[in-house]
Amino acid sequence: LFRSDDVVAAMNYATSATPIGAIPAQVHVESAAVTLFTAAEPANVAALAPAEREVAQRLGGRARAEFLRGRAALKACLGPLGLSTDTTALRMPHRNLSLTHAATVAVAAYTAGAQVLGVGVDFEPHGPIAGRLARFFLTERELPSRIDEPQHGDQLLRLWTVKEALFKATHDNEQFTVLDYECHDVWNWQGSASLLPRPDVLFRYVTMGLLGGYLSVAVALAPPPV
Repeated sequence: LFRSDDVVAAMNYATSATPIGAIPAQVHVESAAVTLFTAAEPANVAALAPAEREVAQRLGGRARAEFLRGRAALKACLGPLGLSTDTTALRMPHRNLSLTHAATVAVAAYTAGAQVLGVGVDFEPHGPIAGRLARFFLTERELPSRIDEPQHGDQLLRLWTVKEALFKATHDNEQFTVLDYECHDVWNWQGSASLLPRPDVLFRYVTMGLLGGYLSVAVALAPPPV
C-alpha cells in the first residue's frame, strides 16, 4: 500500500466517540449493494481464535485497539453470512470483503455478485491535508487548480479516502499504487474512476460525510457482456 509518511502525518485522527448510527447498514454503488458492518467496541480477546489472540498480544496501544475493533467488525460481517469468524483465514484485499479502522470505529464492507471483482472501504476522521501533499495521491489531471488554497484541504482528505477505497477494491493491488487510479470528476461525491493500466475494469465509488470524517466505498466491476 502506497502511503507517504507526510500524508499520514498530516491526518489529524479524532479520538472522541461518535454515534455509530450515522453509518448506514447498506450503500448502493452502481449495481452493487454493499452491506456495512460497524464496530465501536473492540472484540473480546477471550473470544478470539488462537492465531488472532497471538496477533493481539503482540500489539500495544492504539494498534491493539484498532486491531480488536477491526476483528469485531469482521466477525459481525462473517457470522450472518454463515462463514467462519476466524479472521486469520482471510487475506486482504478480498473480492467480497474490505475493512477500515480509524479513530474509534471500524467498518467491514461486504458485497457479492457475478459482476463484482472487488470492494473497498476507507474511513478517515477530519484532518485537512496540505495542498503540497496532493501530488502523492492525485494524478496531474485530478489536481485542482490553486491547490494550496485552504478550502481544498478538507476535500483532499475526502479524495484520499476515495483513492484508498479504489486501491482496496483491486484484489491484486500489490502491483499498483494509488496514483494508478484516476477519478473522472474529482469533485463528485459519487462517480467513476479508472485503473489506468486496466481500462476495461469499471470502478465506481460513493463518499459520505459522517462521524466527523469521510467514508468512501468503492467497487470494481467486470465489463458488461457484449
